[in-house]
Amino acid sequence: MVAGAVSEEDRFYAERAPAGGVSLGDVMDSLERQAFHPRHVDPASDSFLDDLRAADLVFINMHGEYGEDGRLQGMLDYFGKLYTGSGVLAGAVALNKVTFKRLMSGCAMPVPRYALADHCELPWGVNQARLDGLRPPVIAKPVSGGSSIGMRLLTAPLSLDTTVSADEHRALLLEEFIAGETVTVAVLNLAGVLIASPAVRVMFDSDFYDADVKLGGSPAQPPTYLGLGAEAVEHAVRWTATAVHQLVGCRGYSRVDFIVTDAGEHYVLEVNTIPGLTRGGNFVACTKLLGLTYDETVLCVLRSCLLPHPELVSGR
Repeated sequence: MVAGAVSEEDRFYAERAPAGGVSLGDVMDSLERQAFHPRHVDPASDSFLDDLRAADLVFINMHGEYGEDGRLQGMLDYFGKLYTGSGVLAGAVALNKVTFKRLMSGCAMPVPRYALADHCELPWGVNQARLDGLRPPVIAKPVSGGSSIGMRLLTAPLSLDTTVSADEHRALLLEEFIAGETVTVAVLNLAGVLIASPAVRVMFDSDFYDADVKLGGSPAQPPTYLGLGAEAVEHAVRWTATAVHQLVGCRGYSRVDFIVTDAGEHYVLEVNTIPGLTRGGNFVACTKLLGLTYDETVLCVLRSCLLPHPELVSGR
């Protein structure tokens, strides 16, 4: 079990998550209940490489850079080790918001319009706008990373100087703010069949779904999970989630996040190739609606190590 506070995302949760808000203990307990013998390995330890070489298989429970972006997966491919979840290509594409946006736009998936706070001289992609072409409010996000860390809502007219001043150390994606409900769908490979869970609405007391809300921080309350309801919208969101999973090349499991408007239009925000496995988290809330217990969900994630990687499978 590879887990440790290497990325900004994992450090954030290690420092600020309430008791039970980090999945390592839950997953380890689940594996032990199912007669496995997990051993926690810290990626910052001096013995990390030796520990990987000695493993029968590697359960990856890291998020953000170094664990979710394909770098760890590439090393494990080099070592010839089985590991859970998606491979190098899917991890790299999913964690880079600009690359993900361009792939989704090129495949006619519904995504919000966006602009970049730098690289203005490069050719524009589909759905990409000039920086001053996005009307506020706008969501500013670091290009790389997850859990909404560093995300903020901009309400003033946009300019390169005012937008970048607070984030000079990182590339920013500016995304049009679409009013609606935050919706999430788990996608799993169950016995060789790709299945999308019922869509779950994430209800919260905040202007948008940021890192503090995900931690249940004051004054927001922990998110409340409710079914989406409208049958036609539900079908469209679930179909799109499965399509996103396949287009990115995810393996075994993923979680796709959306905004759904009052008119029933849905927009893809991101795909998580290693969604969190806390008992009270979004991914587990979705798998419950498929009738899976927590242990069955963990076992499904574990079994993903036996599936072929989509990017390595011949089309013949």
